[in-house]
This record gives sequence, structure tokens and C-alpha cells, in this order.
Amino acid sequence: MEPSNSAHVEGSRNLVDVFIGNRAKVRPHPAVTISGKYKVGGGGSEFTWTAEGLVDFRFRKNMSTWGGYRVLDMDANKSSNTIGFNGQMRGLIFGMTIDK
Repeated sequence: MEPSNSAHVEGSRNLVDVFIGNRAKVRPHPAVTISGKYKVGGGGSEFTWTAEGLVDFRFRKNMSTWGGYRVLDMDANKSSNTIGFNGQMRGLIFGMTIDK
């Protein structure tokens, strides 16, 4: 990623965080599952959280397609991190599941 208002910066850093979270699922129809989940954590970063909402549509016994929205917010700007990051990534996600 490159900020639009400053010079090009490049680097790499591995972070290990501990997370805790929760998930809720609702099945309004046998072929449709709606789920939401969140996680919060920290350790290698100051504070990190993620949240997502998904809808899964099962159109065959062993096949389903799903989609939703995900947000990841990370504050890894600790003074001990030589390469820091404080930002948010968000967007639509889609996928397909095939069960055996």
C-alpha cells in the first residue's frame, strides 16, 4: 500500500496477536444462513479488530455460494515496531464452498 500524500515506503513486519470474539448464525430458510462475527485482539499490535457479515446460499446438497462485507482495523504503530501500520481495510468478499 502506498499513501497518496507522502513518499513511497516499503517494509515488512510479522505480528502475533491474541484474539477473542463471538459469532452468531441465523437460518431463516433451509437453504439460507446469515452469520455475523467479530474479533478483538492485541499483542504485537496496539489493538486490532475485525467484523464481518455473511449470507450463505446452499443451492445443492454439497454446494453453496456466499458473500458479505468484512472490515479489518489494525493499529500496529508501537514504538517497538520499526515498521508500523495504522489503518483499515474493508470490502466485499465472495466465495463458493463444495462439500464432499
